[in-house]
Amino acid sequence: MLNLIRKITAHYENGDVKFLGDSLNCGHDFLLKSNSKIQDAEYILFFDSRGISKSYETSLIKRIEEYLIQNKKKYLAIVRPLELTTWSTLVNFLRLNKVSAKNIITNMGFVDFTPKKYSVIWDVLRQAESILDGGAKCQTVEVGRSLSSSGQMITLHEIIYPSEFKIAVQNSLRDFNCYVFSTPEIKKDIQIERARPNIFYSSIRLTNKFNLSLKAIELIELPEFNEQFTYDAVHYTDAGNMKIFEIFLDYFKGKNNVK
Repeated sequence: MLNLIRKITAHYENGDVKFLGDSLNCGHDFLLKSNSKIQDAEYILFFDSRGISKSYETSLIKRIEEYLIQNKKKYLAIVRPLELTTWSTLVNFLRLNKVSAKNIITNMGFVDFTPKKYSVIWDVLRQAESILDGGAKCQTVEVGRSLSSSGQMITLHEIIYPSEFKIAVQNSLRDFNCYVFSTPEIKKDIQIERARPNIFYSSIRLTNKFNLSLKAIELIELPEFNEQFTYDAVHYTDAGNMKIFEIFLDYFKGKNNVK
């Protein structure tokens, strides 16, 4: 049985919120910001590290925030609250907090399906099994070996999720208008400083396949990205953030009849 994880509280200028995890992310890409109390927010923005990428000032999340403010919308923005921020992180957040917002904008899924060393994937497993309420279990499979950022050869694992996992995610989203960004696909020959293992690129397709299969969400599909739009095949350049934001605006305006 996986070790239990605990409830942790994070404070922001208009209150506090709870997450299920061992500790809050302490990196530059942790953001908890709002222009209202959680019970008054109309929109929950919930992103992994790609919401900020290198800099908040050029980030996707800042652009969405500014757009909502211009349209006099109340929001709560959350970016990478835990080191590994997954669909389970969002589901647990919704279960632990009194969320009255009817709209969620998110990019969850990528961290769920990308290959990881076992010491890291352990945390994703614990989060996933926490939303299964002690029922079905996740499995892991070894998918290859790769050089780490420190130059060590490590074994990579992926998680195989039971069908109950998708059901748990869907049930948690059924009362919301949930807008989900797809993950841009990347060609294997992209020129980046640190090469990604081949399995990484197929995991992007797994992410998008899972998100596409979710019922009652609005999937905002993004095109293939190259070096202009991503600097490491994961996070986005300023041009990448702008491209995603422009696609978001076109989609969102059409769905919501706003300026």
